[in-house]
Amino acid sequence: MKKMTRQLDPQDFLKSYPAQSVVLVCSRNGMVYNVAPYAWHMPISMDPPALVIGVRRSRDTYANIMETGEFVVSVPGPELVEDIDICARSIPRDRSEFDIAGLTPSPGKMIDTPGVLECQVNIECRTMWNKEAGDHDVIAGRIVHVSLADHLDPQVINRTHLRAVYHTAAGDVSYSRIGDPIR
Repeated sequence: MKKMTRQLDPQDFLKSYPAQSVVLVCSRNGMVYNVAPYAWHMPISMDPPALVIGVRRSRDTYANIMETGEFVVSVPGPELVEDIDICARSIPRDRSEFDIAGLTPSPGKMIDTPGVLECQVNIECRTMWNKEAGDHDVIAGRIVHVSLADHLDPQVINRTHLRAVYHTAAGDVSYSRIGDPIR
């Protein structure tokens, strides 16, 4: 019988946790648009459609979402890895990562915050609630609109059509792509 005898400090749990896909969370401070990469996110409801993101309270993204009550989750492809790194930098709140990374704002259809035109998917959300969870807050967003890149057919799209980027290192900057489907 197989045993589990090795231990890992709970503070290091991310080293043993499956890689999460990276999304770009867009928020706004007035007319200054913020873009920041996040790997702590997941869908939480089908009815109503909703997702959550984990955000540190010290981040501009957190302040912006709390002030506006809205955000966009954009799904980048591997060609945007350099832009993801640029958006991860600490940039003053009055400067836009769109400008610094050379990304194009894609106007929201149901909210005033744009998504990222270069991304595969833009998911517009209105804040439902937030809850403190240690050093991050969990922010739930009700999905009010989803925009797809032209190459994605809304009649046949599923998760295997997205070219996701995964954050593969705990604490370091390392990315990978998903492999071939098993079946």
